[in-house]
Amino acid sequence: MKKITIAFIGAGYMNDLHIYSFKKVKNVKIVGVVSKQNISSKILGKKHNIKFYRSIEALMISAKPNLTVVAISEPDLLKFYKNLFKFKSTFLIEKPAGYSFLEAKKIHMLAKKMKTEIYVGLNRINYNVTQKVVRDLEKKNSTRIVKVVDQENNDPKIFFSRNKKINKSWMFANSIHLIHYFNIFCRGSVNSVNSFKIHDKNKLIFISSKIIFSSGDIGIYECYWNMPGAWSVTVTTSLQKWQLKPLENLKIFSKKNKLTFTSEEQVGKNLKAGLLNQAKNLIKAFKKQKNNLVSLKESLHTMELIHKIYFK
Repeated sequence: MKKITIAFIGAGYMNDLHIYSFKKVKNVKIVGVVSKQNISSKILGKKHNIKFYRSIEALMISAKPNLTVVAISEPDLLKFYKNLFKFKSTFLIEKPAGYSFLEAKKIHMLAKKMKTEIYVGLNRINYNVTQKVVRDLEKKNSTRIVKVVDQENNDPKIFFSRNKKINKSWMFANSIHLIHYFNIFCRGSVNSVNSFKIHDKNKLIFISSKIIFSSGDIGIYECYWNMPGAWSVTVTTSLQKWQLKPLENLKIFSKKNKLTFTSEEQVGKNLKAGLLNQAKNLIKAFKKQKNNLVSLKESLHTMELIHKIYFK
């Protein structure tokens, strides 16, 4: 069987983890890695015994990868992807897919024009515990109340080395992981979003939003900015409650608040939760098989919801 080839653009923390995951997938051949910092791609290439390239053009023309994973920090994402989408490949791109909802829409239109297939690395939908909740909810018809508690850090005095554009748009780069749960668990389209914000010296420190969906499902979002906190998601119906706290741990409670089920996401050595399943699903997507990946088009629904929560 001919192996599916895959390349990596970016030689940082995330692609190191992606490479570990794809090494565990059968019938996959890793054909190269490239980064703006040649020394970084050289180090990562040597670590994983992968050929490293000095330019994206050299990698894409020479290796001709079927799949390309992109995990980069670029000040102008639209310009970057305009150059990248010239090359034929199926792409998995890390967040943010744009520094704003508008930019993400422009990147999506660019991909559509260039007939480029793109998926976004929202790996938590590929948690086994997340999929357990999805399967359970398929059997329930009652209204769902989904509460998401977020905590983010973007203090420029602490995170001074972070790309300034990413830091300012941190809700699109990182809160997207949490806010995407509304589009996983809630049905229908968003009817309304009402947000309440608290500022300290003109800096946002807390936001609370109520989201009403056309199905009648209700979303409640809270985020603590540059304050202590932990991520969690709960889904409540008339008969059961599903709690992801932390997101890798699932507890299910009955109507009498009795604990009826527990499960913990299992993660192998050098692996990040959800990435191995995401890697396997990217192979399925390439083969046109049913998969759990989030397309760039689908991710725009979450990007739009983030925009409504924070900027309207």
